[in-house]
Amino acid sequence: MLILQSCFDGRKSIRDANYGSPFIRELVKTLYKHSSHRDLVTLFDIVQERVKKVTKKLAEKHSHMTQQVPVVTKTLTGLRKVLLFPKYIVCPDAE
Repeated sequence: MLILQSCFDGRKSIRDANYGSPFIRELVKTLYKHSSHRDLVTLFDIVQERVKKVTKKLAEKHSHMTQQVPVVTKTLTGLRKVLLFPKYIVCPDAE
């Protein structure tokens, strides 16, 4: 099982009326750039770090916000990696 949540249970996700959720923005951006050459666990780890970084900056600017920390739950066993599109190159210049 592999689950990615925008934040811990009982917490509210940050959402801007104009720009939407930093979590969804970073998830889509990461999938677009890296889904052809990275495994799913690595993609989720990248999203987690990017959301923490983006929301930390938002929290520093706005006192009513706090840093959002996405939660990755992994119960995968073994060394097998889950790939989404191993041969499909969406964005070859992205890194």
